[in-house]
Amino acid sequence: MLDGQYRKRLADDLPRWREQGWVSDDGAAAILSSVNSGKGMSVTLATMIAFLGAILLGFGVFAFVGANWDYMPRVLRFGLLLLALALAYGAAAELCRRDMIWIADVAVLIAGFVFAASIALVGQTYHLAGEFSDAILLWLVGMAVAILATRSISAIVIFLVGAVYWTSEVIDSGVLIHWGGLVAILFGAATATWADSRLARRSAMLALAVWMVMSVYQLDVRANWPASAGFALLTLSGLAFWAGGLVLGTARAHPRLAALGRDLEMPSFTGVLLALAMTQVTLFLTHEEGTQSVWLPVLLTVLVTAVGLGAWAHQKRTIRLADLVALVLVGGASFALAFWNEPNTGDLTPRLATGSLVLAGALWWMSLGHAGHPLNSKFGMVIFCAEVLYLYSVTLGSLMDTAIAFLIGGVLFIAMAVVMVRLDRRLTLRPAGVAA
Repeated sequence: MLDGQYRKRLADDLPRWREQGWVSDDGAAAILSSVNSGKGMSVTLATMIAFLGAILLGFGVFAFVGANWDYMPRVLRFGLLLLALALAYGAAAELCRRDMIWIADVAVLIAGFVFAASIALVGQTYHLAGEFSDAILLWLVGMAVAILATRSISAIVIFLVGAVYWTSEVIDSGVLIHWGGLVAILFGAATATWADSRLARRSAMLALAVWMVMSVYQLDVRANWPASAGFALLTLSGLAFWAGGLVLGTARAHPRLAALGRDLEMPSFTGVLLALAMTQVTLFLTHEEGTQSVWLPVLLTVLVTAVGLGAWAHQKRTIRLADLVALVLVGGASFALAFWNEPNTGDLTPRLATGSLVLAGALWWMSLGHAGHPLNSKFGMVIFCAEVLYLYSVTLGSLMDTAIAFLIGGVLFIAMAVVMVRLDRRLTLRPAGVAA
């Protein structure tokens, strides 16, 4: 739920809760004060329009200067760029002084665009030679300084976009793993946590996910990793981040780290199921032998890390023993699938094995949602049903087979629902103090 929507819902619910006697007047005031204690303005429609205006203004300035660039003396060109930067940051400082935080962020965003244009135009003016990726790195360094100086959310977001773009440019030149891009993304994640912005944190998680997918693709194409090993690495990494988020979520003495941990749960577990789903599609892609000695220790290290973090989370009582067992089983099964490197012969066994793993992940999602984790159980049910339909479409031949399977599955699901409803009623009506 967005923060603005959450505050509005609380403002609507708290009067009714006071009338019911569930919260006191002082408690309601304290709750509203706590959710409204965030710095700056809320993101409104006007703020979003201002951001769009900043983007249009930035491109308009670039187009105008570029159209007249050849007619200006070099000194005038350089002076215009410095003046534009000074005006953008000066406007940001004045808007921040007036407590118009998000509008000040728009000014910092414009400054970032002006700085990017300055690098390109100065290089063109003085005919500076070099790699395009080096120009991106220079821009990232400047934006890092701007982030530390202004604590701007928009600067963090566009910095993360630039870090991903930098990685894509570098790997296109033949680099296998771009560790510099990872360092930049981790810096963005650290500053997002420091700024205590959910938007920036989610942007950092998305940037990290894109970096991991690009890196796995490079390992698949250039280092000859089997596709099953690449997706196993993504699955195990998702489990490790999910368990790590659970551990961070218990850091009550450090609320910003705890917020980072809570935000990690949903994206990382979603990544686990996406990687499992892609495993069953690409499991049969063949590769040359001889690389197992490279990827095997990597997968084993990530698996041990995920299990260790899961055990730590269980020790802190953030997950149940059943969740820890599920983590071990799903992680172990994904690790085992990395060794499956056979051509597609139409055998049902591998499809059913990977499909069963996706179904288990969907059921685990629903279980976590019911246990209070930030995972909507309905999404888990949708994933489960989609996987069942996929398995029917790729494994069953005739319409009669499909019809029979649907009928049997429907009866079983209805029976399971009846059992779950009756069990829920029994637990609800159980007297207080009686063990479940």
